[in-house]
Amino acid sequence: MSRPFSTREKLQLLAGSPQRILVLLAIVVVIASSRWLFPPAPQPAPLIADADYRVLRVIDGDTVLLADQTRIRLIGINTPELERDGRTAEAWSQESKDWLRHQLEDETVRLEFDIERFDQYDRTLAYVYLGETLINEEVIRQGFSRAEIRYPFSDRMKRKFRRAEELAREARRGIWENDRDEPFGQ
Repeated sequence: MSRPFSTREKLQLLAGSPQRILVLLAIVVVIASSRWLFPPAPQPAPLIADADYRVLRVIDGDTVLLADQTRIRLIGINTPELERDGRTAEAWSQESKDWLRHQLEDETVRLEFDIERFDQYDRTLAYVYLGETLINEEVIRQGFSRAEIRYPFSDRMKRKFRRAEELAREARRGIWENDRDEPFGQ
């Protein structure tokens, strides 16, 4: 007749040698303590339409960072790209960023949302208002962007943005300085 296994013998059968048990125990301790040593990054609170938010920093001519670390991508515009990853800066990229920085950095803005809430890079898509000024429209009017109308958003806003583009082209502002015959909404 065989005798029952002791607790130590059961653990050895399950885990192997005493050294292996210590290693497994150390792994369990590390995993359990990692929650306290490396807490998850705080997530920004969900954004609410028509609420006030402070702009911490302007990233480029069409993207801003809010004080809660949420990246906001302005709907309906696409300003020239800054120098990045070995690519040279596109014409008017620095000017568009500087203009947006002058308008929004350290300011309180109001956000409105449309059909799509996030872009492919997980940035929040929004219309940005500084007081009564729709900044998205104003970026186009200043000649820093075409009206990007191929994406799904309000037809009313698309019309506003097309009109702002027409005004910028007629005044030969920004990207329209040398090219009046470029078709709308490319």
